[in-house]
Amino acid sequence: MKTRTLGAIGAAILLTAWVQGAQAYSFTLTQQDPDIAADFLTVNYSVSAGTGTLAVTGFAATINPAGTQYSIFSTSTYTLNASINASTGALLSGNLTIDGKVGSPLNYTSGVLLTGTLTGLSYQGGQSIVYLTFAPTGGDAVTPGGLYTTGGGIILNMAMTTTGDLPPASTGTFWASAFNNNLSGNQGVSDNFAQTVPEPVSSTLTVMGLGLLACAGRRRRRAA
Repeated sequence: MKTRTLGAIGAAILLTAWVQGAQAYSFTLTQQDPDIAADFLTVNYSVSAGTGTLAVTGFAATINPAGTQYSIFSTSTYTLNASINASTGALLSGNLTIDGKVGSPLNYTSGVLLTGTLTGLSYQGGQSIVYLTFAPTGGDAVTPGGLYTTGGGIILNMAMTTTGDLPPASTGTFWASAFNNNLSGNQGVSDNFAQTVPEPVSSTLTVMGLGLLACAGRRRRRAA
């Protein structure tokens, strides 16, 4: 009974963190379906007067409702913008826009797949992965009966693998300086999926493993 009580308290704490999106808190996310995958992402981060601006642009590639992938066509653009407190790493505001169309059986034809407002951000240090949460606001995948309802999660692998691109190990200094993934060829990828409550962080190794497995698993599915 004690274990169940502690579990309920933990879930309540996580749910509270979910709605307090402007706070700087640590969490991890595990990729799940439904999922929209994006590729060839350019990541640029600038800092001015203590406020950081994260701009991510690229292409929406596939949508996976539940085990079956469908290609996204037409103008399949991916845009994510976030305003961040450069001193604390707290998310100040942000938005997500994924454009494109999907054929049968989804029949998403408006040209806008998913829009959302960013609600949370987590970076653990010493790696190339950022976790974000968002609240869906519109698009074909959010309309009544759509795939996204109350909440979403994003695993953004910035793919900063070249020496000049590698992020600092400290979470305290990461958002204090400008960076980009230009030297690594703008090969960032992201999974944008339905997510209810973020998971508590256990270790940097776990954070890195979950993110890399999510992106690698998505690539394997596409190749198949």
